[in-house]
Amino acid sequence: NTDPFALPLPRGPSRPPLPTALPLLARMADVVVIGAGLAGAATAWHLSRTAPYLRVVVLEARGRAGGRLANAPSSYDLGAAWTWEGNDALVAEACGALGLRTVPQYARGVHLYQRADGSVAAGPGAFTHERQIAGGAASLPRALLEASGAEVHMAWPVGR
Repeated sequence: NTDPFALPLPRGPSRPPLPTALPLLARMADVVVIGAGLAGAATAWHLSRTAPYLRVVVLEARGRAGGRLANAPSSYDLGAAWTWEGNDALVAEACGALGLRTVPQYARGVHLYQRADGSVAAGPGAFTHERQIAGGAASLPRALLEASGAEVHMAWPVGR
């Protein structure tokens, strides 16, 4: 696992199931955040800024942070890709605080988009206020988790 947030925890039968681990988590954390997607990562980061005295643990079922935000190996985004100036103030605030750079979306030429029915259409130009997070959208939850100082456990599904 190359995820920088994957902690060396036992896998398979040696890892206790969550119901067994709950008493241990209750002793090691004041807050347990379920999921290391954008919402979970932002929650951990917000708690670190507003209540730094809290011990925060994040549990993520997958082996990586980001949830529906992912970067494909060829560095294109899977999931959310753009942010819009003026509409995404919280994303802009987090990017600024974390030192994540955003870049304008190229707005000339022809763009392709997929409709809800799955068909692909082409259109001229693009929205002029779109921005992308340099490094891909998935870099935002990773940066939020790193800045939060929370203890993050990957590949730990919450359930039966």
